[in-house]
Amino acid sequence: MSTATLMARHEVLVFDLDGTLIDSAGDISSTLSLALQDCGLAPLPPGERSPDLFSPLEGIVQTVLQTREETAVTTAAVVSAYRMRQQQSTYAASTPYPGVLELLGKCRQRGQRMAVCTNKLHSEALRMLEHFSLMGFFSHVIGGGSTANAKPSPDPLLLALEQLGAHPAEALMFGDTHVDALCAHQSKVQFVWHQSGYGGEEVLQHPVAGRFQSFFELDA
Repeated sequence: MSTATLMARHEVLVFDLDGTLIDSAGDISSTLSLALQDCGLAPLPPGERSPDLFSPLEGIVQTVLQTREETAVTTAAVVSAYRMRQQQSTYAASTPYPGVLELLGKCRQRGQRMAVCTNKLHSEALRMLEHFSLMGFFSHVIGGGSTANAKPSPDPLLLALEQLGAHPAEALMFGDTHVDALCAHQSKVQFVWHQSGYGGEEVLQHPVAGRFQSFFELDA
């Protein structure tokens, strides 16, 4: 069965945000560089992106500081600086992946129920979705802080399903990394891998029901 057919046969679709619906690696990395500089540290090297683009912000920052063996500045300080910079972001280096708007419109016409499940802070996820005119496609958004545990815990996805009034068997989870795949597996939801996102072969450590490189592949 093609991934497009698999998608059409499910009533409920849940999407990750960064690396799945929106290519935001440039903004995440540039904002992180500014936050590091605000804390008296060197920015990321030009052209280098954060090595962790799937964890909650605290994890992303912690990975960078540990990689540098940096002990003079706390994770909390860089996170605070990042939040301040993020509030000023105009998403100049972010964009929805090609075909996202068209596909979401088609899914809405088919009557499929859709939600977003992301580790991005809930308020920031809402702001990004509104900025790119995507919010109207989704009845619910689960973000960082919506549950006690972030993905890969099943809690955020299970909350999304609860709010959608759906059972796991009715749903598909679309994501780009092993964190999304494990979250889906633990929630007993079939997983569809966006291979043009930020994940790698580590995704294949978990069940994958479908995969795609471009959203235009799904508009069938």
